[in-house]
Amino acid sequence: MHDNIGGDISIKVLSQALYLNEDYLSHLFKKYIGLSYKQYTDIKKMRRAAAMIDSGYKPTDVAEQLGYMNYSTFYQRFTQIIQRKPSVKSQRYVSKIPPIDE
Repeated sequence: MHDNIGGDISIKVLSQALYLNEDYLSHLFKKYIGLSYKQYTDIKKMRRAAAMIDSGYKPTDVAEQLGYMNYSTFYQRFTQIIQRKPSVKSQRYVSKIPPIDE
């Protein structure tokens, strides 16, 4: 999943790769990670996005590379999770995101 963060990392694709039922995998994920699969992947994507933007990539390019067809959806997720606009570069905001074990 981490290697394909810009591709299709849906619970359906993951469940097929692991030969598990989607609902069962969702339940396990919530139980052991403490977040829904969607919440987890959104946080992972936005952390990657923040790092890329802070490295100098354009937010629109980052959104596209992470699989967002609509920039406004990316913008909403980014501001919700990272708590800053994608156009603002600063590593100090990235540290406010709750840690997730790799």
